[in-house]
Amino acid sequence: MTRILEQHRAVYEAIVSRNGDRARSWMTVHVAGVDVRATPYRRPCGRVGAPVDQRA
Repeated sequence: MTRILEQHRAVYEAIVSRNGDRARSWMTVHVAGVDVRATPYRRPCGRVGAPVDQRA
């Protein structure tokens, strides 16, 4: 969770300093990380939720 907060802070600071390229870079890092962490919970329909038993 600390990494997520650090990323949010970095995005916020980049926006406040009006550095669009930096904000965009941090958002790319953040979204990619969230996607990787959410993959085990992705349902066949593409939505995120509780893990689906693939044996059914």
